Amino acid sequence: MWSCSYCYSKQFIKDDNLLTCVKCYNIIDNVIDCTAEWRYYNGDDNISEDPSLPNGSGTRPYDSEGVLTHKKDIINEGILKTYLLDTYAARKLNETCTGNGVLTNILVTSKQPSSSLLESMPDGLYITDMMGSGANTLTGDYSRGAFGYLVKNGEIQYPVTEITVASNLLQMFENIIALGDDIDSRNRIRTGSMLIDNITIGGQ
Repeated sequence: MWSCSYCYSKQFIKDDNLLTCVKCYNIIDNVIDCTAEWRYYNGDDNISEDPSLPNGSGTRPYDSEGVLTHKKDIINEGILKTYLLDTYAARKLNETCTGNGVLTNILVTSKQPSSSLLESMPDGLYITDMMGSGANTLTGDYSRGAFGYLVKNGEIQYPVTEITVASNLLQMFENIIALGDDIDSRNRIRTGSMLIDNITIGGQ
């Protein structure tokens, strides 16, 4: 079952390799398949949600709509297992609400040392800070300012600043090479460093 990622309509007109939504008349080349298992990145790392995590900053028995929360696998061994839906999104997609009026504790687990990510980078950037909120959740377009260090042959060379990182969220998920084990447990999204390939960098 396919749903338009803009208006959630399930009615399309197919023309060559494109789908046109009959409700909003947008040409859709990025649609949601509610039944397919999508592989988002290569690896054995997992992403889960645990709303009952002891002392977690996002721990709560119910979401903002009063729906009971529960532990769930989001991505298992690189394969998407479930969407995170509140009651509105679930009704639009004709799916079951997952108790995600809000996010609780998102856990990204990896056994790979974060130092190995840097050592495996022949030419790239080690980003330490980002600014702005340039992510479009409808189209997936992503663009943010960043600061960090230039890396050559696995070693930090010198700091860089006032650069722009741009890509598409779906492509970024597909281009994740590895995740580190340096997990920050202070936030409700607990994840380590990420090594991502093929991202556009702008700046002087």
